[in-house]
Formats: sequence, C-alpha cells, structure tokens
Amino acid sequence: AIQWVEINRKTGFGIRIGTYGAPGYHYFCPALAIDPAGDLIMVFNRASEKDPPSIAYTGRRPEDRPNQLRESIELLQSSVPGSGPWSLHSAACGAPDEPLVWIMGQYAATESDWATWIGGIDFLPESAPPTPPI
Repeated sequence: AIQWVEINRKTGFGIRIGTYGAPGYHYFCPALAIDPAGDLIMVFNRASEKDPPSIAYTGRRPEDRPNQLRESIELLQSSVPGSGPWSLHSAACGAPDEPLVWIMGQYAATESDWATWIGGIDFLPESAPPTPPI
C-alpha cells in the first residue's frame, strides 16, 4: 500500500493523510502533483502475483471526502513481468497554464528491457481518457 500526506504549503503541516491500495497488490514508485484546480493526482506502479507491473493513477478533488483517493485508472500494463531491477522513478508535474498534469512511469517492455510512458492527464476520470503517450 502507499501512504500519502497532503501538506499545507503555508503552514507546512499535513492536512490530509491516507493509505491507498488493494489486497494482493504491490504498490511502488508513487509520485504526486497538484493541478491548477487543486486536484491531487498520484501516479504509481502496481503488480501482483497474477498481474505484471502496470502504471496507474488516482487522485482526489478538494471537495472529495477527506483522506480518501478515488478508484485508480490503469494507463498501461506491461505485457511481461520483467526480470531486471526496477527503477525507482515516477514523476508528476502540474502545468500552470493548462489543466493537465504530466506524468511519467516505467513498465516492462520485454523480459529484460524497461521503457518509459510519458503523457498528460486531465483529472476527469469519469469522462476524459488520458492523452496519448509521447
């Protein structure tokens, strides 16, 4: 599971805290960003004994129930489990002049090679799919 904290930039104190994950899954490499609307977006990798590593994201809007994130959306699932060491890199960055958050995640391209997915998402999981990867 991933433990997360949202910190008030003015006071430096945590204003929201939570744990995110589902039983039977391993979560790793989280990265968080806040978009211009104040939505929190978290990208991460997850895997299970049955599922190869995938890149997914979740988040919350300011008006959502405190300390809870929405159901995750899978961006890309590796077609193989991969056997090399896993990098510890994911990234998320809000763009001040557009509603997108740019995210980066790693996936297994082959049994021995990793690849990187980069794309912009608009945090509207009910209606807007992620933009195509670069």
